[in-house]
Amino acid sequence: MIYKFIAEQIRSRINSAEFRVGEALPAEKHLAAEFSVSRMTVRKALELLVAEGLLDRRHGSGTYILQKDVQHESHALNSFAEHMRLIGRTTTNDVVDFRIIPAPPAIARQLRLRADEKIYFARRIRYVDGKSCMLEDSYLPVAPFPELSVKHLQGSKFAYIEDEKHIEIAGCYEVFSPILADASVARLLSVSEGAPLLQMTSLSQSVEGAYLDFSIMIYNVHDYQVSFYMQRNKLSL
Repeated sequence: MIYKFIAEQIRSRINSAEFRVGEALPAEKHLAAEFSVSRMTVRKALELLVAEGLLDRRHGSGTYILQKDVQHESHALNSFAEHMRLIGRTTTNDVVDFRIIPAPPAIARQLRLRADEKIYFARRIRYVDGKSCMLEDSYLPVAPFPELSVKHLQGSKFAYIEDEKHIEIAGCYEVFSPILADASVARLLSVSEGAPLLQMTSLSQSVEGAYLDFSIMIYNVHDYQVSFYMQRNKLSL
């Protein structure tokens, strides 16, 4: 239906840098002219986004942005908690597993460690506004973080690394791939088994070149979007 298409177009604009949380959308008549549809069609599209909690209709005032969809922006490195604060969302973490293990060979290669060297393994379910959004498995070397605890992981890893350990994070390498939810992941993320999900692996590096954290994150694609900004780097041929 056309109003659903219009709703998705408006959603994309809400999630872009064009608008901030708390700002008003253009009036219905302007949106109707922009999309060459009736005001009734625009109204139905806006009502759909109001029902999802993205917009707030204020009688006599207009339509305002309550929040943006949960997104990952690839052009800037912020922690998950930092980015959620920027878009007006609240995050909490449930640490469901935390222990020291010998590094499996594949993880040791990522962190540039010896196989079987002691590392932390942590599994967290990350919630946005009380709803499970991400399942995260993290692997960190023990040596630079001897006092890492569940309490630290209930907050932000980046804050612990940078504010408590005074290690500056230079950036991270990220790889995205689509997966299907197995029974365990489906239960933890409250989705159906076989549901499409987005998996991201992330390898964080300090400004000194040390590898700090290798994480495998699985996102519920219905509640999470990825946006990219690609800077043009023209090659001379």
